[in-house]
Amino acid sequence: MKFFKIRENIVALALAAVFVVGGTGALKVCAAGHIDKAATVTITAQVGSDDNTVFAQSYKGKVDINLYKIADMDISGNPYLTDNFKNCGIELAVLEDTPKVADIEKKIVEPAMEVISEKQPDALISASRKSSNLTGTVAISSGAGIYLYVPQSVSDEKYKYDFVPYVIVAPSSDYVAGGNGDEKWKYDVNFIIKPQATPIKVNIPDEPTPTHGDDIVGFGEDIIEMESPLVPLSGGSPKTGDEILPLLCCAIAFLLGLALLAKDRSK
Repeated sequence: MKFFKIRENIVALALAAVFVVGGTGALKVCAAGHIDKAATVTITAQVGSDDNTVFAQSYKGKVDINLYKIADMDISGNPYLTDNFKNCGIELAVLEDTPKVADIEKKIVEPAMEVISEKQPDALISASRKSSNLTGTVAISSGAGIYLYVPQSVSDEKYKYDFVPYVIVAPSSDYVAGGNGDEKWKYDVNFIIKPQATPIKVNIPDEPTPTHGDDIVGFGEDIIEMESPLVPLSGGSPKTGDEILPLLCCAIAFLLGLALLAKDRSK
């Protein structure tokens, strides 16, 4: 499978959409010279500078992004599947023509996503807020290839944020990014993360059931009519529930005291 046709010193091919900015778009890859297989590639994840979403403006936490190397590259830039993804149904041939985003998702992203639970990430980006932007970078030694990036879902007090997984090619070039410009391989590449925010539902507890709800039989304009008293009368005082005998003793002692006072005054 050949992705490059040499014409003089320029090698060109149609590869894939490698970033997400409110959607995804296809771009072409063109390179001059051989790829340095021993070079370190630097991959940066960031939020778009024009992103005005709640996540971009207010999320304060970090986002972990797993990177899986699904394809390696030879020195001419021809990609081939790594051992971890050889038998999962990925079809790199979709990249031979100018592909649609849906084709890349169906032929590459979806088959890879079905098996990554059994794989260890080849690298991890921890993106966090630096100044006003949320960004993170990882350097991968001898890392030329095609990577599947999978941002992990995060949440704050109000929202849960889910991200779109996709692929990125490293190294890249100005021609890759814009269809024109410098064709020289650049080993520093980046992609944009943009989540879908889902509001978090807050459960409001039900109002407590009245203790004496069964006793209420009707409501007047100024009073609440009761079918039975709120405080039981049997075995105690109507208001306090105290025993009757101590109250009787107190009353008798009070009367005896009054009698003694009256006797003293009569002398």
